[in-house]
Amino acid sequence: MEILLELKSRLLCEGLREMISKHLPESVVSDRQVGPVPAQPDIVIFADRKRAAEMATNYPKGKFLFIDNGLSDAELASLLIGHGIHGIISCDQGQSLFIRALQTVYRGEIWLEQKQLQTVLREGSLLQQKDKTKSMSDQDRKIIALITLGQKNSEIATDLCLSEPTIKAHVSRIYKTLNVRNRSQLVTLANESGWGHM
Repeated sequence: MEILLELKSRLLCEGLREMISKHLPESVVSDRQVGPVPAQPDIVIFADRKRAAEMATNYPKGKFLFIDNGLSDAELASLLIGHGIHGIISCDQGQSLFIRALQTVYRGEIWLEQKQLQTVLREGSLLQQKDKTKSMSDQDRKIIALITLGQKNSEIATDLCLSEPTIKAHVSRIYKTLNVRNRSQLVTLANESGWGHM
């Protein structure tokens, strides 16, 4: 297993090199700071999320393990969903979990801690819902915004100069499109997604 450390911290690089060599003696660990760097490492370990796209371009056959030092849920989900990262491990995890993460990623599997998995599932669902809202009409978006403000169908009908049955039909279609069952779920989804007040 060829591992490349793409980290700025000299101390972190030395610590990881020693730990990996101790637990996975068959591995070859390279470090960009001290070179030489393998052309196509099996695993690239990095901690700068801004370099994720660059890593994928530089090492198209590599698998990527990101060391999380406190990113937001949305940033973590973006790394996994948008940049094809193979694993994320918190910097506060112990050696045995780190080695297991390396082995898992090397086998081509995804490594996530429970909290990160929940984040990805939640954020991935929100991203799908946001995509669905792009296909909605402006009228539907206005209705969602008014529902998040707590308005009833009759009030929305008055505000938009439409009949109450028309509003009811719009609301039913919105529920079906966004896969929600009631106003409460719609408001929660809209607020979590950031498009409640369009």
